Amino acid sequence: MRSSPRFRAALGAFLSLVALTAQTPRVALASGGCGMEGCPLETRGPAGEGKRFSLDLAYQSIDQNQLWNGGGESSLAAISTTAHTTDLETRTRDWVGVGVARITDRIVVSAAIAYFDRLQRSEVQHHTGFFVPTEWSFRGLGDLGLTASVRPFASLATASNQLSLLGGIKLPTGRRHVDAVVPNGPFPTPAIEPAPGVRPGTGSVDGMAGVQFSHPLAGRTVHGDRESIPLTMGAVFRYSGRGTEDYRVGNEVQLSLDSGYPVFRSVRLIGQLSATSHGRDDPGSSGAAPHHSGGQSVLATPGLRIQWTPLLASYAYFQFRVYERSNGPQVVAPLQLMFGTTCALGW
Repeated sequence: MRSSPRFRAALGAFLSLVALTAQTPRVALASGGCGMEGCPLETRGPAGEGKRFSLDLAYQSIDQNQLWNGGGESSLAAISTTAHTTDLETRTRDWVGVGVARITDRIVVSAAIAYFDRLQRSEVQHHTGFFVPTEWSFRGLGDLGLTASVRPFASLATASNQLSLLGGIKLPTGRRHVDAVVPNGPFPTPAIEPAPGVRPGTGSVDGMAGVQFSHPLAGRTVHGDRESIPLTMGAVFRYSGRGTEDYRVGNEVQLSLDSGYPVFRSVRLIGQLSATSHGRDDPGSSGAAPHHSGGQSVLATPGLRIQWTPLLASYAYFQFRVYERSNGPQVVAPLQLMFGTTCALGW
């Protein structure tokens, strides 16, 4: 649950660039893995373990409607006195599609793209004490993300320990412009678009690099069956290039720890704790006001995964904020939800 709406679209389009694995070097969804910001969980689970290909489709719901400033909640009156432009709400519904291919036992690649349905509400301080509200509603495809997970050291690819290097790139294939809207005020005002970082596509080429280490623990289901409990630690750095109107989303560093407990052979409880830090956006020539973007977060993401058949699994996650420190007035999401299904193919 990120603080900056401008950062939201860029990271949503970056969905496959943060990849963590559990037990084997498989590439997961990202941006936020489970498709949620700050949540690179291995959503595919054991479905299609060892299979050549897999397809994943997920639905995500995020409502950023809680005003936040620094280390705590704030009010509209308090924020309006310090900001020329105030974001009031960002509501996002999106479908995320991911395809994964196992090239060799040590190399896995993936491609991901999302379709966004977004509502953005803001207000601009026309003059002291007078605010003009603006609302945008738009849809469109996000940018294409490509990732690779490589196990470079055979000596570390044992049954108990696995070290993987991660790399990826986001390509500017998404919708860069949306319909401009005339602010709802009594004074003549030209039609404007939301900031480039809120649109489905940012227009930038971004890169990602990271490392992860997995160590499965021994465990038993409630029926006493032996099952492994994956423990995965990861660190990822995301670098953003300049995009539409020379806008540049702030870089991000993410640390994460995730695991899953097998309640039954076909049912597993999943959990992740992640810490993220991202810098301020650079508005370029867009005229946006990103001086309040960026900050630090600690996020907790519990979930449930059900294995219907050896080749088909479904999952559900929700994510909440444990700690948030923003660089200024922002809107945050009290809760994020995601549901999805994974189907494995091949041999």
